[in-house]
Amino acid sequence: MASPLAGIARLAHAAPLLQQKRAAEYFQLPSYQLLNRCTSSRMPFEWTINPYRGCEFGCKYCYARYTHEFMELREPEEFERKIFAKQWNRANFGTQLRKIDPADRIAIGTATDPYQPAEPTR
Repeated sequence: MASPLAGIARLAHAAPLLQQKRAAEYFQLPSYQLLNRCTSSRMPFEWTINPYRGCEFGCKYCYARYTHEFMELREPEEFERKIFAKQWNRANFGTQLRKIDPADRIAIGTATDPYQPAEPTR
């Protein structure tokens, strides 16, 4: 049976780096709340949601890597191999959202990509 992938997609799928990236581990990280207030006057939003600590994409220009120093991870590469997914409670999140002014803006993924490869694509 022929592969459904063609062209650059077929080449990317077979790339050794892609296989290496599949070695990421995901851990649950207890979190009190998912919404965080942003008080910087330089930002065009009032709230942030960062569902992950760490990012499987591993962009070299990423400024969020240093946060893993606080999680006692030693290697810079661990930022893209050990991903911490924040646990959240749907009911609690709804309660938090109702307390926010509807005119306020919420930015999603200001520290890492909010859609990690481990998430289902539906």
